[in-house]
Amino acid sequence: MELTEAMEELRLGSYDEAADLFRDAAESGNPDACDFMVQMHLAGLSGRISREDALHYAIRGYELRSRDSCFHLGSMYRSGFLGEPDPAKAWEFLLEGAEKFGDLRCQHELGEMLRLGEAGGGPRVDEAVRHYSTAAAGGYYPSQFRLARIFERRVPDFGVTLEFYRNSAEKGHADAMLRLGEIYQNGIRVEKDPAQSMSWYRKAAEAGSREAFFHVARWRLLTEEGAGSGDDAGPLRERLEKECKGKDAGEALYLLACLELAGGNTGAARDLFRRSLEAGCLPGMVRYAALLAGEGGSTGEDGLIGEGDSAQTGKREQAGNGSQIGDGDRIDGEQDEAQDQEQDPVRAFALLHAARIAALSGAPGFRAHSELMSQETMVRRCESLIADLLPELSEEQRLRGERLADETAGRMFGIREQGAPGSEQERQGQAPGKGADPARDQGPA
Repeated sequence: MELTEAMEELRLGSYDEAADLFRDAAESGNPDACDFMVQMHLAGLSGRISREDALHYAIRGYELRSRDSCFHLGSMYRSGFLGEPDPAKAWEFLLEGAEKFGDLRCQHELGEMLRLGEAGGGPRVDEAVRHYSTAAAGGYYPSQFRLARIFERRVPDFGVTLEFYRNSAEKGHADAMLRLGEIYQNGIRVEKDPAQSMSWYRKAAEAGSREAFFHVARWRLLTEEGAGSGDDAGPLRERLEKECKGKDAGEALYLLACLELAGGNTGAARDLFRRSLEAGCLPGMVRYAALLAGEGGSTGEDGLIGEGDSAQTGKREQAGNGSQIGDGDRIDGEQDEAQDQEQDPVRAFALLHAARIAALSGAPGFRAHSELMSQETMVRRCESLIADLLPELSEEQRLRGERLADETAGRMFGIREQGAPGSEQERQGQAPGKGADPARDQGPA
């Protein structure tokens, strides 16, 4: 009766009450209740179950011959749940669970220990494959995915690999879905299939893959096909806003800015591109500088969707919402006299030069976001905008912009250009060609 009541409390989300009832049942000798106590702690569902409680009930479950106890104890000793990892004890419990209870999770963990060299004697992939194969044959999809990863590198018949990826993906394995998306996107030993690739990316994103979500977001916002897909932008916006606080904030802010541009919200887009720059996104620097230069959302040499939908195309706007870079990354460390205007040619000139230097030098910030804008596109866009800006700048403004560009590239990307960024060709209002300045001549670092 206690177990039934505990399950009902668990279903209702009354986790502390469920923990108390599971505890009573476990102390009364119910092995399933012991398993639930461990699982609730590992899932962080109740503060009433401590780490010591979890270990206690894992051992108690083992004594009561609980089916899950070997897996729980093996995992705890493998991870160092209460201290240093103990591979010997982990192997002992996992092997018992695999052999006595037929626990596929234990088979998989044994394979992991062998593959990673945790069982002694260094990595033993061939032995690991035997354990993975046993678990995979029983339908355990993490093992099917692991076999696919191994076979992709070692088995000539790619059809076997694809079958394991598909089996794992169809059972909900997000990483398998992601890999299938990559395989069909890049034509890895198959014909490229953009539609099938995006289908798998979508499924992986829905299954919780952040990497797959960004694949979908880039397709939706940076390609004509995605822009014309008719997908509701609401969920995309909501997810991007959440990702703006995570480790991929620079890319999320950039894509959110593209979404604002697609809706004609140039001011909001400008602020988001600025923030993406502050988060270290080099393409964000280029797009922010383009707006400071008064581009106003013109359609792209780069072909990026979201840049051509503003009603202000080609016009110099005067009213604005502030264009200064944040205090941490302001290119000159000072308040700019034009910070309350939408256009700032000197700042735009400096940022475009800095971005060009960084792109040509293979800056880490660029490599991390190269899927947003290719090196060739970035350099071409910077050079075109610089050529447009030069006739508007006085000699003093140009020199100040060059100084700020060098300082910015050095501070943000650890790059110093050899010599002044502006060549004689650029000063005459022409786009620089190959070999126009030392930064271009150096090529990627």
